[in-house]
Amino acid sequence: MSTAQHRTATERPRPVTSATYVRLGSCLLPVHVRSAVVMVITAVLGCVVFVAGLGMGDYPLPISTVVDVLTGGGTRLERTVVFDWRLARSLVALAVGLALGMAGAIT
Repeated sequence: MSTAQHRTATERPRPVTSATYVRLGSCLLPVHVRSAVVMVITAVLGCVVFVAGLGMGDYPLPISTVVDVLTGGGTRLERTVVFDWRLARSLVALAVGLALGMAGAIT
């Protein structure tokens, strides 16, 4: 007989995954460290690509200028280029990408 057949009723089997558990109120949530690291790296890269996309176009802006405009600086022309022309395009692209990603995850 195997060791699984000799277990008592109170003994629980060990989990197969190597998850770290995080207590959130009365809930105990499993968190896989590798998945969390991949998600953080993906989010950071997504933000960098988003800001870089705001700088691309007929009137190119360096990333430092885009960040300056987003934090309240920049000239009037730079603010117009970023906020009026490119921000809507980048937000729609981000929303479409998120929707396609969720649709792919569902199916």
